[in-house]
Amino acid sequence: MDTNNITIKALVVTAMVVVLLLPIELVKSLIGERSAAQTEVEKEIGEKWGGGRQEIKGPILVLPYVEEEWVMDGVKGQEKGKKVIRKNLYFAADEISIVGDISAEERARTMFKTLVYQSKMNLKGSFKFTDEQKKMISAKQILYDEAYIIVSMTSMRGLKNEVIADINGRKIQAKNQRKDNSMILNGLVISEVFNQDVDPAQDVSFEFDLVVNGTQNLIFNNYAKNTHIDMKSNWATVSFGGTILPTERHFENGFSAQWDIYTENFGDLNSHIDVNNELVEIDLRYPVNDYQMNMRAVKYAVMFIALTFLVFFLVELISRKRIHPMQYILVSCGLILFYTLLLALSEHVGFDWAYLISSIAIISLISAYTLSIFSNRKQTLMMGSFLVMLYLYLYVILQLEDLALLFGSIGLFIALAIVMFVSRKIDWYNLSGTKDRDDDNQNADE
Repeated sequence: MDTNNITIKALVVTAMVVVLLLPIELVKSLIGERSAAQTEVEKEIGEKWGGGRQEIKGPILVLPYVEEEWVMDGVKGQEKGKKVIRKNLYFAADEISIVGDISAEERARTMFKTLVYQSKMNLKGSFKFTDEQKKMISAKQILYDEAYIIVSMTSMRGLKNEVIADINGRKIQAKNQRKDNSMILNGLVISEVFNQDVDPAQDVSFEFDLVVNGTQNLIFNNYAKNTHIDMKSNWATVSFGGTILPTERHFENGFSAQWDIYTENFGDLNSHIDVNNELVEIDLRYPVNDYQMNMRAVKYAVMFIALTFLVFFLVELISRKRIHPMQYILVSCGLILFYTLLLALSEHVGFDWAYLISSIAIISLISAYTLSIFSNRKQTLMMGSFLVMLYLYLYVILQLEDLALLFGSIGLFIALAIVMFVSRKIDWYNLSGTKDRDDDNQNADE
């Protein structure tokens, strides 16, 4: 095999690696389709279980009032008369305590599964009027008999209990209704807040229980000056998001977390109703998303194919055993088949077992094919050992999410160093060995 043939072979092998980008993209597309199907199942189960993720806003005290406004005559440009306008005043709680438990479980449809939860919570707190607020209230024609407390949920389908609220010692049944479209479309409304026998501007204490179904996320939108949240769950894999992190958190047979939030400048709810305040987000998740792991694995496909081809190419040079481009293609098909096997098996047995089974199958297949090519057990063992190390290396990288780039770069550096070491004695200008034989013949003649 002369230098020109080797150069052509190297170019052909490189071109094959580039062409194989197409089936790799097809595998990525397949993973994306399966992931989309998983998301669709999660959405469907979530809607039937409780409406998806749940965000709880409030409680908020609403005081309806009426006032008269002049109506202008559009034609004459004069005051036509007065009409009564109905408006609302909104007040945030002075303090609120939320103590609850989140019971998580898996629900499956066909091969797809999703994570759902039921949260049992106790909410209690109070509304306290400042002197400035009392002056504002006294200046309005408040309809105290229509005052109510409203609690918003993302989906009221997720509410799974009859809510009986304790308002200043009185038991009041809450109702699910659309009470105030300007602020909260879906609301749990607690009416008859004020007892007519007492001062209307009294402080209002409240306490009630909520049983809420949801999927993955449970969010609290803080509408209180002082907020304490104490949640625990049987599910240990959790991410705490939002704008406020827990002040304490513990992980033992699940998790427990506490938040203590003080909002000094809470803001005026009456001037800016639909305000998003401090968010506490509890995100329940699976330890590993199989589709994400599959997508991360297939991103290394080009590196796998290139390194395997390089090893075959070096063995071809050293053993002087010619390998046909079709044999390179068959080996690459095996390498790509690994990712489809990995995807298909991971949907049934999980990613780790799928990786083990798929890698053993492909390593055995390529090693057996290598033996038929070289007819040399030593070279076959070398190729099999290389593939074992390559797949072990990929698995380690996939587990080291934050350090994947670092270990990937180190691995490529080591691979390059090994190639340089193995090929250090190759005479690239005389790959056929013709010059050496000519020199030997010349020495023999002399």
